[in-house]
Amino acid sequence: MRTLYIECNMGAAGDMLMSALYELMDEKQKEEFLKRMNGLGLPGVSITPREAVTCGISGTHMEVTVYGAEEHEPGDDHAGLHGDHHGHDHAGLHGDHHGHEHGETLHGCHGHGHGEMHGDHHGQEHGGTHPGHHHADPLHIAELIAGLNLPEEVRSNAGQVYDAIAGAEAKAHGCPVEQVHFHEVGALDAVADVTGVCY
Repeated sequence: MRTLYIECNMGAAGDMLMSALYELMDEKQKEEFLKRMNGLGLPGVSITPREAVTCGISGTHMEVTVYGAEEHEPGDDHAGLHGDHHGHDHAGLHGDHHGHEHGETLHGCHGHGHGEMHGDHHGQEHGGTHPGHHHADPLHIAELIAGLNLPEEVRSNAGQVYDAIAGAEAKAHGCPVEQVHFHEVGALDAVADVTGVCY
């Protein structure tokens, strides 16, 4: 086993981490990775590496689409949440993200609304709905991961990632883990990101 240290002062989105790890693979490993990831069994999910140049730095952008739509396509309007890069030289290497999601990656617990941030619909938040964009609880995510066409170790690691997120969210909202509802991290593209990083 090797240890990789990632300095992510500005955070790192799942597709950015997956892109960085993908670049460490040889050609045969890349081919196997893409074959495996595109055969996960996630409805409508497709993963395609794209060459990208951001802030003058070239790298790979791992395009994760659900039924042909990428969650954060270049040029989409998210009320300035992703905007221009702010002079950091590596956070945008693998895509258009700054390494953060829409302010908050989780929806919270039953009965705990975020009012202006989330409401009960995503249409208000993003100006429309996104394919595969829904709320999911930890049990739903665990069942989804358990059914993926991946080695047991990868499924186990992906499950542990979601367990850690659910535990942190439950603690932050003062509720049992079973009552946590994932927002962004419960979407199909995020499940693909997490499993791709764990692969």
